[in-house]
Amino acid sequence: MDREAFIGALVDDLGPLSQDPRSGCGLLVDEAERRGTPLNHLAYILATAWWETARTMQPVREAFFVADSFEKAEKWRKKNLHYYPYYGRGFVQLTWKNNYKKASDKLGQDFVTNPDLVMRPEYAVPITFDGMTEGWFTGRALDDYIDEIDDPDQKDLQEYVDARRIINGTDKANTIGKIALQFEHALKRSGYANAASDAPLTFAQPATTVAARFDTHITALGLRYFKPYEFLAKGSAHGNPNSSAFGLNTDPPESLWKNINKTALMIDELRHRLQRPITLSSVYRSPAYNGAIGGASNSEHKQFRAIDFSVVGSPVGPVQWANALRDMRSTGIFKGGIGVYTTFVHLDTRGTNVDWVG
Repeated sequence: MDREAFIGALVDDLGPLSQDPRSGCGLLVDEAERRGTPLNHLAYILATAWWETARTMQPVREAFFVADSFEKAEKWRKKNLHYYPYYGRGFVQLTWKNNYKKASDKLGQDFVTNPDLVMRPEYAVPITFDGMTEGWFTGRALDDYIDEIDDPDQKDLQEYVDARRIINGTDKANTIGKIALQFEHALKRSGYANAASDAPLTFAQPATTVAARFDTHITALGLRYFKPYEFLAKGSAHGNPNSSAFGLNTDPPESLWKNINKTALMIDELRHRLQRPITLSSVYRSPAYNGAIGGASNSEHKQFRAIDFSVVGSPVGPVQWANALRDMRSTGIFKGGIGVYTTFVHLDTRGTNVDWVG
């Protein structure tokens, strides 16, 4: 299979990608080749993942877009989802305790005790395939709707539209069906074959995944208050379906990870001095996302060196938070930018001192 031809066809058919799909798409295609998944089945699997993950092709949590931080979104889920904590996670949103138990029995992992394991690609990928081929989600499976015949586009499209019942009734069935047809075209252009492979899973060792390496990188900083996932905050516009920037942000490229080190240490120190929780609302910005929200062309966010934050439950506001940062900066522990906005403060460690009001 020609992976570059596949990616090229996706860009041609679906437009600019909000996340480099070589990781998400690549893992799903690897699994399909290993299993010998029929091309039309794979097209629908990929289209479902594309839709359910808001085009990022990375495992996501249900209703991830309702808030600009994990804590706020989790609070909303706990209040509004009666099947909490077994809400949707992964490429296709595994939900309900019985399905988490089914996945546990299938993969030999305890997802009931630790539901967040479902977010790890080495588990999210096989759950996607097993769930859709065995009918875990609604009792309907791929074979119920999609045959292995290369029919004319209109007939294949109808099969894809009907197959939405595997996941979620008929919600957005036509839209996702058309996306599946585009994935079918891309797979054909790439030379995808259905023959099963004996090749081992490429994601068998969790420590080799990008997500695991990022966790290790941040953990090694020895922060007292912040978890690795908090530095992946993508900004409110990324999760807002009504924004032109919806879904355009990405995780930071691995080549930039070291840039956040100093800034992360400074926000951790500020948290210690203020003795109040701090919410990170925006950290890395992809060039596409930064442009869509009108960010400065030379934004430190694009270099993964900046953090926008607010202080939870603070009796004072952004001006005072910025003053606390300036006190820190005056001691020489960092050089960087401090920007004061109506509801948040910007911090970066660019190496020169700059102040502004936004």
